[in-house]
Amino acid sequence: MRRAHTGQMRRLLTLVLVLAACGAPPAALPTAAPSEPVLTPIPRAEIIEPSQGLPPQAAPPPARAPHVEPPVVAVRRTEFPITGPSGALVQGSLGELTEPSVRWGLTSYLGGLDTYRTTGQLGAVQLTGAFRDAVLTSIDATKRPGVTRKFELTSFRIERVWVKPWGTQALVDVMATITDTVVAGSAAPEVETGLLRLSGDRNLIVIDAWTGSRWFNGFPSLSREKLLTELDHTFGWYLQAETWMPGTQAQQFFAPGGETPFSSARNVLLQKFDRQAIASRLLADVTATVQHFETLTDVGDGIATVRLEGTVASKDGAGVETRAPFTKSVRAFRKSFANGSGHFTVIDELGQDGRWLSGGDIALKDIDRSFG
Repeated sequence: MRRAHTGQMRRLLTLVLVLAACGAPPAALPTAAPSEPVLTPIPRAEIIEPSQGLPPQAAPPPARAPHVEPPVVAVRRTEFPITGPSGALVQGSLGELTEPSVRWGLTSYLGGLDTYRTTGQLGAVQLTGAFRDAVLTSIDATKRPGVTRKFELTSFRIERVWVKPWGTQALVDVMATITDTVVAGSAAPEVETGLLRLSGDRNLIVIDAWTGSRWFNGFPSLSREKLLTELDHTFGWYLQAETWMPGTQAQQFFAPGGETPFSSARNVLLQKFDRQAIASRLLADVTATVQHFETLTDVGDGIATVRLEGTVASKDGAGVETRAPFTKSVRAFRKSFANGSGHFTVIDELGQDGRWLSGGDIALKDIDRSFG
């Protein structure tokens, strides 16, 4: 067995998942040749006499219940401060799912290398920055005419588990030994060992590799435009529970991971709306203005404080419409996936008494979880 050049194989370890699928259209159905019509007598049992009436008709489908779309919320592209990080990742212990999740992540990673080397497709691969450049360069260097290769996971050892201040697993550093086997053609298998970094608390993905002195990407950087783009679809769904039309069902607010002090308090407020006196309640011209983003960890978790403004358009039972301005302040948590992407969830709202509905317990341990 020939050992590959160390620099080349370290670069081989920096590649990530590519999935490709294809399918063939169904074959056309055969068409029968035209023929002379054949007259067949109608059996007496199938003849309907006028006195017998018409066959019963199928019942019409039930009418759909009314539905109110989430209000459109325009996130304003204004300047706001970004502070932090106010916390740091700490080393933690292996969780119940850490080892099988690492194995799944590495196996998917190597399958992605094989798919890209065969098809050249990158549609499903999450590559960014210097890590992406190293991936493309390295995998292209392994292609040889007439040679088919396949990556196999020989072994791995979990070196470190990094958790966020509230206990959620963030990163796992893994020393992996990979064999680049030869399936067809004339070539020698190659073996190399290197340090890979996986991200996530459940379904882990490879996001970085150690170069010998540093990580290719390191921690992702945050920009105002990135945060504003991620916030674009956050508040319409949150405000939808405050809107209705005649016949629509009352909605509840559900927090990720289950009930929290905030979700309980918000649902109490939603139940106080008088739907008997207010036949419909809709929100219009809603804008969101970010006032501050506090970065919580190096991987990009954080909390945005946002002011929501707009118009409440309500009608009473007689159809008389009333329009009034509204303003509220909310806090939205950004769950970071450590590869540059993130997702926001509203976790708190300022009450009319000037206190946050959560009472100070925003339950990040419950909210910052992956599902599925």
